[in-house]
Amino acid sequence: MTDDELLAAFDVFNLIFITILLVITWPLAIFVYAKLIFCPPFSISYTFKLIVVNGVTELLCCTTFLVNYQIATFAFARPLIVLLQDKKFGYPMKAFDIMTNGIGQHTAFFVALNRLTTITSITRKGKNRE
Repeated sequence: MTDDELLAAFDVFNLIFITILLVITWPLAIFVYAKLIFCPPFSISYTFKLIVVNGVTELLCCTTFLVNYQIATFAFARPLIVLLQDKKFGYPMKAFDIMTNGIGQHTAFFVALNRLTTITSITRKGKNRE
């Protein structure tokens, strides 16, 4: 096999693998996130809501990556990509991809800050008891 054939095979495998993982992950994530948002012990805490926002954003990042980059590399998607470019949907799709990546990074940072705050407050409470 030539390098181009190996790269094409890798692209197909990557597309199928990412698609399968997304198809498995989306329903499970929606179930868990609905429980975190609507069940009373969890719905009271803003931390869980932040985790839900971060998780949904990361799944959207993965989905936009699949649509914008993975599928666009295949010949069968060329008519769709040309149609989207002709109808001026290319830039909004790219903007949505950039926006979800930015929000994903920010929410991950805020989740990390929340964890740090929790750890430091537990440490401070432990020192006050001594």
